[in-house]
Amino acid sequence: MKKLFEKDIVRFTFVLTVVSLACGLVIGGVNAITAPIIAQNQLTAKLEAYESVLPGIQDFTELDTAGDPESIQDKIEGKDADDAVLGYIFVASGNNKYGSMTMVVSVDATGLILGATFSAIEQTYQVDSTRNNLALFIGTNIMDLSPMGDIETGATGSFHTLEDLLADIKASFETLDIPEPELPEDPYEVMFDESLGFAYSEEDTTFSPSSELIVSKSIAYDGDDNVIGSVYKLVGSGIYNDGSPTPGELALYVALSEEGTILGYMMPKDEYHHTLQTNHYLKNEAFLDSIIGDPISALDGNTDVISGATNTYNVIISLLNALAVEVTA
Repeated sequence: MKKLFEKDIVRFTFVLTVVSLACGLVIGGVNAITAPIIAQNQLTAKLEAYESVLPGIQDFTELDTAGDPESIQDKIEGKDADDAVLGYIFVASGNNKYGSMTMVVSVDATGLILGATFSAIEQTYQVDSTRNNLALFIGTNIMDLSPMGDIETGATGSFHTLEDLLADIKASFETLDIPEPELPEDPYEVMFDESLGFAYSEEDTTFSPSSELIVSKSIAYDGDDNVIGSVYKLVGSGIYNDGSPTPGELALYVALSEEGTILGYMMPKDEYHHTLQTNHYLKNEAFLDSIIGDPISALDGNTDVISGATNTYNVIISLLNALAVEVTA
């Protein structure tokens, strides 16, 4: 054996083998340390990309794209911190003679497009117009695919690719097995705390509002037919995009106690045709959440409750002010 190791080739082979084993152990050890970090960084990057179209997403599940159009690269079910489904995210890529584009689109369970952006766009002509055209679909339904506003002309080829990708997302969305939501018998139930024992509501046919912004009033009752509050439907409109000549409209339902305390609200997305960006909708939802429990009279004539008001916020404030005047007159 000693003579065997005296041969150069054997000795060199042995040394190389030992060095290789040592390097392998070192690399394996480093990989064991770095692999989880790399995986976490990749997860964080994905969440950041998904959050751009689906604010509030905290976790996601990658769904099977088998049977989807070839353009669908990823299909995601996004969830919030409570593991509730916020919506679905689709990543679609396409090519044309001008280059390529990849869009990321989020859709809720009803098909409402919550957010849409390009994660990559390499078109040789009027890229900004193509971005603006995609934004026109935010707030519309993926099953309809009708833009909310006039398409910017001049980039026809890019727009056709955009339409094709949205159509593929529609086809992919239709494959989802989305359970039907369990809705209360009376939609107004969601605005009343369980302790109040909401049972049903009836429209007050004698109600005559003092403002055209107030559409109707309903009386809410508990199981013993006691009045626990009222629900007012408010509808207002206003310019939602500086420079746009067309105003948008939104409906707001507000539940008040007999003493005028704000018990809850609804701002249904199918009746929300104002500021299209999802983050603006959520910002105004957060404001409405913040005033639950406050007397409506505290808002009478007050158009500066919070700073940084958006155009949609101003419409909401005008509705609340009209209601405050109505119930405190």
